[in-house]
Amino acid sequence: MPTQNLDILDYCPSCGGYNFIESLEPETSLHYGRLTCNECGRFVKWLRKPRKTPDISVARLLNSTGLEPWEKKFLKAVVCRNLTKAEVIVVQAIANKVNPATVGRGSG
Repeated sequence: MPTQNLDILDYCPSCGGYNFIESLEPETSLHYGRLTCNECGRFVKWLRKPRKTPDISVARLLNSTGLEPWEKKFLKAVVCRNLTKAEVIVVQAIANKVNPATVGRGSG
């Protein structure tokens, strides 16, 4: 089952594998789901409940070229959740860097 949560994790911290299994927990559980390594079978992390409407602007920024490695990692971490005020400021700064507002577009 493809998920946006996998984008944050590149490899299993235990065995270094790249295959993961996402499974949903029962409704009575405290957690939404779990991520397990398909190679070694170890628990990797709990999964967050996905947002009903993904933040398209952050997803579009992830597909932009010219992002620094820390910017890409940051955007992957915040793409599936509500942003704090500080995170909004950082996302706006990245967006301004990727798509700078053109100044003086007049003819003359």
